[in-house]
Amino acid sequence: MDKTCANCEQEFTIPQIDLEFYTQIDVPPPTWCMRCRYIRRHGFINDYCFYKRTCDATGKPMISIYPPDSPYTVYSQDAWYSEERDDKAQGREWDPERGFFEQFNELLLETPRLGIIGQNNENCDYCESVANCKSCYLISECSNCEDCSYCYWIQKSQDCYDCNYAHECTRCYEIDNCFNCTRLR
Repeated sequence: MDKTCANCEQEFTIPQIDLEFYTQIDVPPPTWCMRCRYIRRHGFINDYCFYKRTCDATGKPMISIYPPDSPYTVYSQDAWYSEERDDKAQGREWDPERGFFEQFNELLLETPRLGIIGQNNENCDYCESVANCKSCYLISECSNCEDCSYCYWIQKSQDCYDCNYAHECTRCYEIDNCFNCTRLR
């Protein structure tokens, strides 16, 4: 089925198999193209912009996905995982006399957020949502990687640059959706 995107006005095609799936789950076919739907889904996620700011708990400098003028309370890794932090400190009683979204917004503004999500990393200050990585720079949604830069969603890879969706790849450049590859560009 060919359609015109209600957002960008570009033509796009919905494959028959997708139309059958939408019928099975009883939802209408999309009115936006795949790219516009992707942007809308990820519009509130920041995986790529990093800022120097101070930790709201300790006052120490840190790298964060939240800018210094962000209205949110932002903690560094050390402050976030500290034994001194009380996870229930921002808890409050529900006030049925006030609107839900107003109260929810207040809670979002006061509840601390982790400045950069990551665990067991070494020399990976400018990386978001990564784990078990070493000497990486500007990678996001990655794990078990070493000496990789400018990558998104790569796993168990080494010496890869400008890559997306790579698994167990070594010494690759500008690859997308590759598995168990070496020296591709």
